[in-house]
Amino acid sequence: MNKNIVCVGEILWDIIGQQKHIGGAPFNTAAHLAALGFEAYPVSTLGRDELGAGALDELKRLGVRDDMVAFSDCPTGYARVFSKADGTPDFELPLGVAYDQTRITPELSKRIKELDPRAVIYGSLALKRSDALKNDLFTLISELEETVGFFDVNLRKDFFDGELLKEGISLCRIVKFNDGELGVISRAVYGRELGFREFAERVFSESGCQAVVQTCGEKGALAFGRDGKYAESGAIAVEVADTVGAGDAFNAGFLCRYISGADLSACLAAGNRMGAYVASKKGAVPPLEEALVKEVLGC
Repeated sequence: MNKNIVCVGEILWDIIGQQKHIGGAPFNTAAHLAALGFEAYPVSTLGRDELGAGALDELKRLGVRDDMVAFSDCPTGYARVFSKADGTPDFELPLGVAYDQTRITPELSKRIKELDPRAVIYGSLALKRSDALKNDLFTLISELEETVGFFDVNLRKDFFDGELLKEGISLCRIVKFNDGELGVISRAVYGRELGFREFAERVFSESGCQAVVQTCGEKGALAFGRDGKYAESGAIAVEVADTVGAGDAFNAGFLCRYISGADLSACLAAGNRMGAYVASKKGAVPPLEEALVKEVLGC
């Protein structure tokens, strides 16, 4: 079975206190997919600097493909991560870094099409920071008819707008967000705050999206399918070390089951298992235990 998956967007370093961890939502998802046995291809840009060299070493260590990663004279991206009062992470994201220079050139587009990827994963951050990348990506996705477009909305600061979110949803097969983002997204796209069910119905009426997914932290996750089926899965109780990257791990677990043809309940269960495990560890991409991999693949 073809196990190629393309993840478009930021590769950066999460700086937490005095420690730094490789990160960026598309990269984190790619690393977890690689650990689950997929060929994961990040499309991003690193700087020709010490952080860039370190990031490239991390890609290789984690088994993530590096042949779609470009290099720039801009500094490698980083995010300073802080914990808010409720324990969720907040981010400082400087401008003018290498991943802002990412492009999908005609040559790279041809290469991706030849891979015939099972999925292309994208979020709002890198696309809002680069209209060129947004246009490149949306053109590519519109031409990949059999590929699952997975829009992990992943709001960061003010790096989004209603037009970007609406177009991103219109081109995806799966849209995923967390419960804190739903109100912001629905106001930006539809002009008023909607509940989960009403939002999903609106998405299905105006796009070809097949599944709307919402993660709810300690309450688990929910999904609506275009066929009217509703699913939910309770969270797995763990002692939380930090929540950075937990949503990205959820993406990997959910997607690996979705493209295998599993129902939404099984997809949510796999996503929750991955997210809980990562939340129980420091850093966004801790090594996956063999038992966890078997469990996720078999959910």
